[in-house]
Amino acid sequence: MTDPIIQEVMALISKSGKSVTKIEEECGFGYRTISRWRTKNGANLYNVQAVLNYLGYKLSIEKLSEEEKVHNDAVKDYQYDSRRKIWS
Repeated sequence: MTDPIIQEVMALISKSGKSVTKIEEECGFGYRTISRWRTKNGANLYNVQAVLNYLGYKLSIEKLSEEEKVHNDAVKDYQYDSRRKIWS
Protein backbone atom coordinates (compact mmCIF):
# COMPACT_ATOMS: atom_id res chain seq x y z
CA MET A 1 0.00 0.00 0.00
CA THR A 2 1.32 3.45 -0.88
CA ASP A 3 1.67 6.12 1.78
CA PRO A 4 -1.36 8.48 1.78
CA ILE A 5 0.88 11.54 1.35
CA ILE A 6 2.51 9.99 -1.72
CA GLN A 7 -0.94 9.19 -3.09
CA GLU A 8 -1.89 12.84 -2.71
CA VAL A 9 1.34 14.04 -4.35
CA MET A 10 0.71 11.68 -7.29
CA ALA A 11 -2.81 13.05 -7.64
CA LEU A 12 -1.41 16.61 -7.72
CA ILE A 13 1.10 15.58 -10.37
CA SER A 14 -1.70 14.12 -12.48
CA LYS A 15 -3.80 17.28 -12.11
CA SER A 16 -0.84 19.48 -13.06
CA GLY A 17 -0.69 18.15 -16.61
CA LYS A 18 3.10 17.97 -16.36
CA SER A 19 4.93 14.74 -17.08
CA VAL A 20 6.64 12.92 -14.26
CA THR A 21 9.84 12.94 -16.34
CA LYS A 22 9.68 16.75 -16.68
CA ILE A 23 9.12 17.20 -12.95
CA GLU A 24 12.04 14.86 -12.18
CA GLU A 25 14.29 16.87 -14.49
CA GLU A 26 13.22 20.23 -13.08
CA CYS A 27 13.68 19.02 -9.49
CA GLY A 28 17.09 17.47 -10.23
CA PHE A 29 16.03 13.87 -9.59
CA GLY A 30 17.23 10.76 -11.35
CA TYR A 31 15.08 8.97 -13.91
CA ARG A 32 12.04 7.18 -12.42
CA THR A 33 12.65 8.53 -8.90
CA ILE A 34 9.03 9.64 -8.52
CA SER A 35 7.64 6.45 -10.04
CA ARG A 36 9.58 4.39 -7.50
CA TRP A 37 7.90 6.25 -4.65
CA ARG A 38 4.78 4.20 -5.30
CA THR A 39 6.44 0.83 -5.61
CA LYS A 40 9.80 0.49 -3.89
CA ASN A 41 11.61 3.17 -2.00
CA GLY A 42 8.96 5.46 -0.67
CA ALA A 43 10.21 9.04 -0.74
CA ASN A 44 12.36 11.19 1.44
CA LEU A 45 10.88 14.37 2.84
CA TYR A 46 13.22 16.65 0.89
CA ASN A 47 12.10 15.18 -2.45
CA VAL A 48 8.41 15.39 -1.55
CA GLN A 49 8.84 19.04 -0.61
CA ALA A 50 10.72 19.76 -3.84
CA VAL A 51 7.92 18.30 -5.97
CA LEU A 52 5.21 20.08 -3.99
CA ASN A 53 7.06 23.40 -4.28
CA TYR A 54 7.51 22.85 -8.02
CA LEU A 55 3.74 22.29 -8.34
CA GLY A 56 2.97 25.38 -6.24
CA TYR A 57 2.16 23.64 -2.94
CA LYS A 58 3.84 23.27 0.41
CA LEU A 59 3.87 20.57 3.06
CA SER A 60 2.80 21.70 6.50
CA ILE A 61 2.24 20.21 9.93
CA GLU A 62 -1.00 20.89 11.75
CA LYS A 63 -2.20 19.91 15.20
CA LEU A 64 -5.05 17.40 15.13
CA SER A 65 -8.46 18.64 16.19
CA GLU A 66 -10.29 16.70 18.90
CA GLU A 67 -12.47 15.12 16.21
CA GLU A 68 -9.43 13.99 14.24
CA LYS A 69 -7.85 12.49 17.36
CA VAL A 70 -10.85 10.19 17.69
CA HIS A 71 -10.06 8.81 14.24
CA ASN A 72 -6.33 8.52 14.91
CA ASP A 73 -6.53 4.72 14.86
CA ALA A 74 -6.88 4.95 11.08
CA VAL A 75 -3.29 6.17 10.92
CA LYS A 76 -2.16 2.83 12.28
CA ASP A 77 -3.40 1.28 9.05
CA TYR A 78 -0.37 2.80 7.30
CA GLN A 79 2.73 1.32 8.90
CA TYR A 80 6.03 1.16 7.02
CA ASP A 81 7.73 -2.22 7.08
CA SER A 82 11.40 -1.30 6.68
CA ARG A 83 12.50 -4.91 6.15
CA ARG A 84 10.13 -5.42 3.23
CA LYS A 85 10.22 -1.71 2.24
CA ILE A 86 6.46 -1.44 1.83
CA TRP A 87 3.57 0.39 3.43
CA SER A 88 1.04 -1.97 4.88
